[in-house]
Amino acid sequence: PVPTRAAALGVGSLLAAAATAVAGPLAFVALLSTPVAAALGRGRPRIGAAALTGAVIVVAADIVASEALGTVDLPTGVVTGALGAPAMLWILLRSRKVA
Repeated sequence: PVPTRAAALGVGSLLAAAATAVAGPLAFVALLSTPVAAALGRGRPRIGAAALTGAVIVVAADIVASEALGTVDLPTGVVTGALGAPAMLWILLRSRKVA
């Protein structure tokens, strides 16, 4: 089971990376907002909560990209990718369950 878990984690990470590479870093928010909303809602994801979570993530990333980094003006997608990738890995590692 351990090699199977590692393979599943690797495949999940590659699929998320491929979707982000094709659709762009802002689309990564869609992959991230549902698990975050489910964690905040005690395991019961709702579409409204996921949409609100995604909107908050994008607005926060935009504020960080334009204001919080001083003179450097980064694209919002760079911030969502840089902060979202570790969060997605944490979610993938946390959600491993014994079948």
